[in-house]
Amino acid sequence: NAHVHARQMATIDELLGDVKGLRIAEVGCGTGRVCVHLAKRGATCIGWDFAPKTVEAARRHAEEEGASASFHVGDVLSPLRGELESFDVVMTLGCLTLACKNADDFETALDNLQALGQPDARYLFLEPIHQSRLLRRILRMGMSEWIDRCELRGMSLVQRGGVCFVPSRIALAYRELPRWLVEPVFGAGEQVLDLHPALEPLADYKYLLFQ
Repeated sequence: NAHVHARQMATIDELLGDVKGLRIAEVGCGTGRVCVHLAKRGATCIGWDFAPKTVEAARRHAEEEGASASFHVGDVLSPLRGELESFDVVMTLGCLTLACKNADDFETALDNLQALGQPDARYLFLEPIHQSRLLRRILRMGMSEWIDRCELRGMSLVQRGGVCFVPSRIALAYRELPRWLVEPVFGAGEQVLDLHPALEPLADYKYLLFQ
């Protein structure tokens, strides 16, 4: 998991670039690691999560790290309220594929996410997007449907791709292996994904960046 988290964070940094001075909203923030990371890079970050205890843990994490990020209890399927009314970046990491049971839920979630963004906001989704029974979480929607539904709302696709090579994740998921073995196997999988866009389906997590 540490390797997955590190790769996800590196991907977020690559896609967002310099975040200093930006207002960033993360919905489904968990214990706040993304918000804290981006706040330490100069962004103003607000996170929402549906679980009160998780929000408490995120607040403690931000305090321990000295990061100016704030957190609220909130569900992506309900309107979200915080101390800021609009954001430059609105993002999710593994939230929509678990919170949305169907396409109607997905549309409701998009309503609530777009309500957070200013007119030229960027929307970053880093999610395990799959239709297969083996790999999908709860939401059964493929990349093309995600893109089509977002573009119908006036969101323009800027960049797409995949991270976390599925075969290497499966091979490493069942037992604790030494770091000297895990790092090269995981790294080799990421190199495979970088070879060609056609290999995107082999990625566990997909990213979609819209504006």
